[in-house]
Amino acid sequence: MFSQVRTLPRGSADAQYCELDVVPGDLNRYTLTGCLPQRADPLPLAFAIQDGASYAGAILKQELKEAGITYRGTLLRQTQVNEPGTIVASKQSAPLHDLLKIMLKKVRQHDRRYCFSDDWSCQV
Repeated sequence: MFSQVRTLPRGSADAQYCELDVVPGDLNRYTLTGCLPQRADPLPLAFAIQDGASYAGAILKQELKEAGITYRGTLLRQTQVNEPGTIVASKQSAPLHDLLKIMLKKVRQHDRRYCFSDDWSCQV
């Protein structure tokens, strides 16, 4: 997580125009930009891992290194080949960046914590 967020004093005239934006990047990294009014509690945000295989591989490499185990070559994920199925329905959602922008800007302030921590079902 990278942050380029400005914090404005509580009650500042500019605070009413503050907006947060989040941009997903490569390798399970996000950049949070914009501004927000000063608050006593941390902003309750949580983000999902975008590339589970890459994340698990990085953890495995680190664990092997810490255990003093060396290896050569590359780590491969073993997958079982399944017979192709028949698609009976399909739905393509908006890009992740657009969905996160809606969640950060249009969801009621007190509901944001639930949007990012439970099942992503939010009231807009």
